[in-house]
Amino acid sequence: MFLAIFVTPPGDLPDESGHYAYVVDMTKGRPFPLLNQAEIPPNLWRDIEGAPDRHRKNYIVQHPPLYYGVAAIPYAIVHKFTEDKQILSRAPRMVTALSLGLLVFVLFRMLTFLGIAEGPALAGASLIGFIPMVTHLASGISNDLFLTLMAALATLYLVKYVVDGHIRHAYACAFWLACAGATKMTAWILIAAYVGILLFEMRKRGLLWIGHALAVSLLSVSTALWWMRRNIYHFGDPFFVYGSHLKQQVFDYSLLDYFRQQPFFEWLMYHFYALMGFSGYCQTPQTAEQVQRLCHGAKMFRVEGPSYWVFTALALVCVLALLVGITRNAWRATAVRPETKGWTSFQAWLSSLLGNGSLRKLIFVLLFAAGTAGVTWALMNSHNDSWNATALPFGASFLLAFAGFLGIASVFTSEQPQQRLTAYGPLLLTLFVALLFYKGYQAVLLTGAPHGIQGRYLLPFVPLLLASFMLATKTFRYQAQLLFVICLGMGWAYANAYATYVLPFFQFVRI
Repeated sequence: MFLAIFVTPPGDLPDESGHYAYVVDMTKGRPFPLLNQAEIPPNLWRDIEGAPDRHRKNYIVQHPPLYYGVAAIPYAIVHKFTEDKQILSRAPRMVTALSLGLLVFVLFRMLTFLGIAEGPALAGASLIGFIPMVTHLASGISNDLFLTLMAALATLYLVKYVVDGHIRHAYACAFWLACAGATKMTAWILIAAYVGILLFEMRKRGLLWIGHALAVSLLSVSTALWWMRRNIYHFGDPFFVYGSHLKQQVFDYSLLDYFRQQPFFEWLMYHFYALMGFSGYCQTPQTAEQVQRLCHGAKMFRVEGPSYWVFTALALVCVLALLVGITRNAWRATAVRPETKGWTSFQAWLSSLLGNGSLRKLIFVLLFAAGTAGVTWALMNSHNDSWNATALPFGASFLLAFAGFLGIASVFTSEQPQQRLTAYGPLLLTLFVALLFYKGYQAVLLTGAPHGIQGRYLLPFVPLLLASFMLATKTFRYQAQLLFVICLGMGWAYANAYATYVLPFFQFVRI
């Protein structure tokens, strides 16, 4: 909240002007503004006499409205007492600030449910707050942290359902997935993945399984289907977003060319850790002449140097620990022959079908060999200007994909729900990054340049990844010490990033 009120300039989050205009529309009786019609008014943040009346189309209204409806509540309350735009613009920021606090609490509850001691659980849950991008998002008007909170609540009940099988937890997970689907369209990918896990793990038989599967699925996708129907009605396309009208401009450019020529993974890691600024510098001028002379485009930067290298080094350590845990779980599952219990779930049926120890060992060896070959090929063929700059982020990215790929063995063969949860986190994140990679490739074909490589898009997948990491290290003798070192390193990197990069930038952009 301190950052939201006193530090982050108005408009200095990615697309904050569009998010804020959507909130204001909500309070003015326009709860569902239309893409290509809604506008960002020029006097949104401040009134300057003589400033040019430039109305920009608000592409942010492509998002579903839940976050904006919630953020409109504090704005409407404060608006009853003041017309001061500097005060009014801070009101919706309280929602994202509170979202971060609640997010840490939900992650803590999830980890303690999994049997993690309170000290390590608190340390693990707090790690997300040591990422500058996260606290930056929490200090402005943006739907990303609110969405991450919805995803964390869904993950809490997904974890509970996988562990104890109580059907009420599946419905609670579905409810929060529906809330996520009413917040942002990128959450629809998370919904599909979580529904797949719920159905795969559902411990019911016959018609009872079918009934619960249909009910859980429909509840999960209800808001996504509603928004799709709205898009079809207005635009003729269920997935219509800003830029959907673009036609392909680049030809003879393959997916392999994109992998080799574009720094996708490097950018994704940089942008996940800290991509700061936007148009905050345009909200501080006092005269129309200053606006016309100085306010052009966006001013942004990313945190580099020691803070970023400490973060990527610690990320690599965490990925290696996760990979060790997944490898150990997958290999141990090859020595366990499941008891024949009849049908209990798809997962149990598949585990029984693959019950032969030799077959399980073969699956493990094949996955391990294919994963090793894939990582080797990726390191040899990825875009790389300098190994000194890319060794840590590439190592963390590709080994995380290896962990997710190898985790398939545990998902299919392990009878232990916590071992499967250890595998689900990296597996889902790997699949999402692959989809994000493909969307970046499509952007090149449509515009000639990569777009949409935003690290904040990964945040909804972090709660399950955190659960996987904490379970993987749960049996480590020195888990508490490992978490202490990670928190210490992340805390130093965070403080150094703000002192060296963020605060000087905010002072620089103020006119």
